[in-house]
Amino acid sequence: MTIEDNIKHYVYFDQNVWSHLTSLKRNDIGLYTILRNRLEGNSNLSVVYSKTNIKETLKRDIVEHIEEEFVVITEISKNNLMLQNGEVIKCNPQGLFSELNQDNYLREKLSKAVEVYIENRPIIDASLKRVQNNIPTENAVDSIINSFWIKIKGTNTNINFTQFDDITSSLRQEIKNLLIEKARNEEEKIFAIEYAQKFDSLLVAAFELGKQKTVEAMKTENGQDFLATILSVNPSKSWRISAVSGLLGAMQYWPDDKNILQKKGTDFDYDDSSHTEYSAFCKYFISNDNHLLKRVDASSKKLNMETVIVNFKKFMEMI
Repeated sequence: MTIEDNIKHYVYFDQNVWSHLTSLKRNDIGLYTILRNRLEGNSNLSVVYSKTNIKETLKRDIVEHIEEEFVVITEISKNNLMLQNGEVIKCNPQGLFSELNQDNYLREKLSKAVEVYIENRPIIDASLKRVQNNIPTENAVDSIINSFWIKIKGTNTNINFTQFDDITSSLRQEIKNLLIEKARNEEEKIFAIEYAQKFDSLLVAAFELGKQKTVEAMKTENGQDFLATILSVNPSKSWRISAVSGLLGAMQYWPDDKNILQKKGTDFDYDDSSHTEYSAFCKYFISNDNHLLKRVDASSKKLNMETVIVNFKKFMEMI
């Protein structure tokens, strides 16, 4: 497989690849230099980074490692930041520091809401666990979704959203209070209240739609209708790929290692989903997480996307 001529291709690196590159620069500058030379010698390739990449970089335990990773992201991506709608702008990764630090509070609260939702979603029969891994990615989605639909129909499960509603209601009020508290004068206070109201309406709309579609999906006649209903929450390409990949993970198709999940909690699910979204706008999605590659590959095939999904070693061979 080779890179086509005269076509601009965006390349997205999962966080483990950025970590790998940082380690290479520190311990094997030769291979790191080869990568830089190959990328710079191919005008059709453009590596991008995302806000999610920076959030994960900031989780490093050692400050020096954070700084090293920022330098690598700058050198390899040439400051090409991909936004969640697929637009690419020039932005130094260190310039996202202040914005992301202010985002920690909101993220913590949203994670609690996600935890409650996960607790209330239908329980997946243990017989599905890891047995699905032998299904080829070409038809994994159809097979697993159909199996899952049969299972949830058999349990006659009703999702209880009461606790979820209580959490999100509290969340919206806390966000409003936080914004008002940060206001330094009357003008900023007015702005904060207006902003909180806009955010509140968006948050309510998103959660209500998600609940509505989940209930509708539970009433469908087959697995494919179930999937179609879930996907109808949002028509964007990024939502579709992250939703299908997320469903596969929840249904134990190449699931993440339990030890990693326990260590990272719901943030890990959130970050994986966020990385996956960008594959919708890129020609190449590169990760050293084999389980994630399997899920994204299966999802991409189901949605007829042409994204090339490989690990870093394979990508180096291609370029």
